Amino acid sequence: GAGSGLNIIARDTSRTFIDLQNATITDNTQNGVGGETFNDSRMGVSITSPTDEDFTGITSISDNGQNGITLVASPDSPSINTSQVDLFVEDALISGNSGRGINLLATESSQFGNSTDPFLTPDGDPILIQNNMITGNGSDGIGSTRRGDAFINAAFIGNTITGNTSDGIDLLAQNANLMDTYLIQDNVIENNTVGIDIRVEADAVIDATINNNLIQSNSSDGIRVTDRANSALDLREVIGTWTQNMILSNGGNGILLDGPYGAISDLQIGLNGTDGDGASLGNIIDGNGGWGIQSTAVGNASIQNNEITNNGLGGINIAGVIPAGNFVEIDNNLISGNTGIGIELLAENVVSLGATITNNVISTNTGDGIELATLDVAVSLVEIDGNVIFDNGGRGIDILNAGAGAISDITVDNNFVDENGGEGVYVVNSSSRDQYDFKDDPTPNEDPLTDPTHGMVANGSVFSDPQMAVSYT
Repeated sequence: GAGSGLNIIARDTSRTFIDLQNATITDNTQNGVGGETFNDSRMGVSITSPTDEDFTGITSISDNGQNGITLVASPDSPSINTSQVDLFVEDALISGNSGRGINLLATESSQFGNSTDPFLTPDGDPILIQNNMITGNGSDGIGSTRRGDAFINAAFIGNTITGNTSDGIDLLAQNANLMDTYLIQDNVIENNTVGIDIRVEADAVIDATINNNLIQSNSSDGIRVTDRANSALDLREVIGTWTQNMILSNGGNGILLDGPYGAISDLQIGLNGTDGDGASLGNIIDGNGGWGIQSTAVGNASIQNNEITNNGLGGINIAGVIPAGNFVEIDNNLISGNTGIGIELLAENVVSLGATITNNVISTNTGDGIELATLDVAVSLVEIDGNVIFDNGGRGIDILNAGAGAISDITVDNNFVDENGGEGVYVVNSSSRDQYDFKDDPTPNEDPLTDPTHGMVANGSVFSDPQMAVSYT
């Protein structure tokens, strides 16, 4: 029908609770279920499909002209919206809507989840969306946006989120330096654009726990982090612990970090050890079209205990290319069978890069096992210790320090390096930044008469001062 199937508005200090069971809401021109809060109101919405002998179907919210379910805390005037919202959606089919399957928007000082009002029972719990089929919607499967001084705490558990035109799950936090928290667990997220898309803007922070999901066959990245800054002083970032996920056969990267991460606490991608059932706490990142894990932003991360295999551009790429610093711990991973480099670390411009690469098995990648390049006036402090590096198509370990004032301090210790296609360990310190463009050239000719530059680019300035210290045992 015209308008929304069910539309709820709460104003002033009103208290509203809706319990929707075993309903069919379809073919409305606007939202399937819509809720909007103002002022200091309270709204609770429960949408479920309990067993009912008189109704054998499940709740279906389908083919509506806008979103399937939308809850919005709208900007208020002249007062500020301090409303509190709770949502519980379980065992529903949410499909074929023109907009998002489920849409959350918190503005001003509103609060979604963690309500302190006993009217919203149980109080103090997150928004909970679990065990639903969310499929074929015209935008994101689930989209959650926070603006200003609002707050969102939500859990998405056990859903199948498939075939949506945009992202499977889209999280956006904007403006104030507040932290939204999300638990994303036990979901199947497949055949969307990005599997899980996380974006922070200005000073906003998102803490996302991502555990035991199957994220596969999305046309772009499996998990993506992006950002927008209004000022160089903005404090935006993403933190969290991402464990036991299977990130498979996505068209882009398995994980792309293209926004700041890990300043408050390290972003954890996999953990060493096992859970109570003996299952690894690492992730399986396999068969993606791009890198297994790529970082093009600044931050601190720990990458532990993952299987990063058969990805189209390489295993792990940490590319520090904007003014700031990265520190990454890469420990106890299997990095194998990737098309390209096993681990690539790149620091250029005025980047500082710190890394420990320890106890990994790096094998059968088509490029180098490990490649480290420090360029221009960047600074790198890297420890490579206790790795097994064999049968890669390029060099075992390839280290380049090049440019006007590049500084590298590299420790290479206790590694097993064997049967790679190029040199076991290859080290170049050069005044020419252009050497990076020829870093994969063959070993220089041993005859100095026919190869006077020994295979090196010889166009660096005599005033350049690249400095390198390498400790090798």
